[in-house]
Amino acid sequence: MSKDCVSKLYKICDEEHVKVLEPVYIAGKAVPGKNVIVNVNSRFKNSEELDFLEQNLFRNNSGRFNKKTDNIVIYEGAVAKEELTFAAGEIIRLTRLCGYRYNEIAIVTADMDGYGKLAANILKQNDIPYFLDYKRHVTDNPFIAAINGALGIIENNYSYDSILDS
Repeated sequence: MSKDCVSKLYKICDEEHVKVLEPVYIAGKAVPGKNVIVNVNSRFKNSEELDFLEQNLFRNNSGRFNKKTDNIVIYEGAVAKEELTFAAGEIIRLTRLCGYRYNEIAIVTADMDGYGKLAANILKQNDIPYFLDYKRHVTDNPFIAAINGALGIIENNYSYDSILDS
C-alpha cells in the first residue's frame, strides 16, 4: 500500500474512533524490530533478485542488492521507441524459445505518460497481450467531461458561451 493510502486509512480510523493495532508486515524473511509474517510461498522464491526488486522498487528507503543477477535485464535505448522495441523482441524470444508465459513478464516504468501509449502500440503490433496499469484522473473520462459540460450549461443559465465550451 502507498503511504498516501495508509495515511488516509489512519485518518478515517481516527475520525471514526477506531483503534489501530500494530501493523503486521509480510516479508520473505524476519525483520528485526517489526511484527512480520514470514511468507515462504513468495512468488519469487526461486529468484532472490526478483523478490528483492519487488520489495524495493519505487520505495524511498530501498536497499541495495549486492549479488549477481540473472533474472533482471536493464536496457537503455536512445529513445523510448527503441527501448520498447527491444523489450517486445525479448518478450517474443522468451515466450517462443524459452517457454515463458506472458503473465510471467513485466515491463516496468515510472513514466507512464512517456511510455504507456507507445508501449501499447508496439505490443499490439507484435501481437503481445498486455495490461497497462496506470491511474487516470476522473476528469480524463469523456463521460465525466460530458456531465461536467451539461452541468456547466445549466449552472450558467444556458448561456451561449457555456454551450459552445461544453
